[in-house]
Amino acid sequence: MSVRNLRRVALAGLGALALQASSSLAAEVCNPNQALSGAALFSENCAACHGADATGGKTPKGVLAPNLTVLTSKGQGKFPAPRLAAIIRYGGALPDHTISQQMPVWAKVFYLECGPEYSRRVVVELMKYVESLQK
Repeated sequence: MSVRNLRRVALAGLGALALQASSSLAAEVCNPNQALSGAALFSENCAACHGADATGGKTPKGVLAPNLTVLTSKGQGKFPAPRLAAIIRYGGALPDHTISQQMPVWAKVFYLECGPEYSRRVVVELMKYVESLQK
């Protein structure tokens, strides 16, 4: 076997090992039947920037994160569910999301951690939780 073929076999073996390790880690972290708590998800993923009470704050990089408790009042009494879902899904990548281009693309993070169904469930639970905080 040539050195080139040996490298290919070694790389394929390492790739398979890494895939197996990430799959077993995901299986430990991701349980499709697990009940999700919007409050817990918010605390774990959003509070660092938006504040524990969701009234806004500064990101670790010093960017202002908006107050999420006044979305309905800013939306003439209607909770902006489609817009919030888009911001959670696409983060600061939205062309008109001018407040911060620093927000992570959370749906992609959740997708990579646990797959598409988990990602969809997290977005829904976060939206329900933020809606429950409206003043």
